[in-house]
Amino acid sequence: AAVTPYEVAFLERKADEDLDALFWVNRVVDMFFISDVVVQFNLAFTEGGRLVGRRSRIVANYLRGWFLVDFVSVIPFDMIGIVLSSDNLRMLAVVRGVRLLRILKLLRVFKMSRILSRCRSSIHWHERQATQVGVLVSTIVFAHWIATINGLIASFADEETVTWAELQRRSAAAAGRTLQPWDLYVASLYWSASVLVGVGVS
Repeated sequence: AAVTPYEVAFLERKADEDLDALFWVNRVVDMFFISDVVVQFNLAFTEGGRLVGRRSRIVANYLRGWFLVDFVSVIPFDMIGIVLSSDNLRMLAVVRGVRLLRILKLLRVFKMSRILSRCRSSIHWHERQATQVGVLVSTIVFAHWIATINGLIASFADEETVTWAELQRRSAAAAGRTLQPWDLYVASLYWSASVLVGVGVS
């Protein structure tokens, strides 16, 4: 819910770049999600207040439900993008298409929310504590998502379009600095947090 939106919006890897730690963390996360798909094919479900444990019905229920979302969420679009990254203009349309497909990685957010809900059911919270924590976490998550959506919109703009991110880069270049993806994210997060709390930015 935190890393994937940031990665989709602000990070862009190319074939000639070294694979960093985040790339390998993603591969571990891929294995985690793939293993969860296997678990779902063997996890009993409730229907009409009764627990259903028959394998054929479990498979049918999963295929009719969350299977498509889960399957798409484990497709390594970032690896496909790295393989197809090229300066060849004939590949430009393909690369842009794959980059658009990277948005589907955000489906992992919904998948993770389901996993966390299963874990949360085993933890007993006081109602007031649960409400306070829920409001705080929701505010932080919404600010994060709005910041990444803001960055995602800027990343898909044409080269002729002057976006807020481009203005940030020009301002940094004039000061002799080079902006990193994290710098852009912090600027976008500041804007989204200001909007959420009603302060606004000029």
